[in-house]
Amino acid sequence: MKTIPDNLDELDQRLLDGRKVLTTVDGTAKLEPHSNVFGVKSWQEIEELSRLEDMYHIQVALLNRGGAALEMPG
Repeated sequence: MKTIPDNLDELDQRLLDGRKVLTTVDGTAKLEPHSNVFGVKSWQEIEELSRLEDMYHIQVALLNRGGAALEMPG
């Protein structure tokens, strides 16, 4: 079987071992030697991830004011 190249170096490849990896369905072919890689279809709901909102409450506010500047006295 031909291995499809990916953009992971040796350390990245080792980090995949022992972890659950979610990627695209096409991405699973590139990471095929790893048995813990799961392909996710577009708009597919993953039950384990859908429960995260019950465990964590995270609020984030991003603000981009562009090139704002403040003139300092002195």
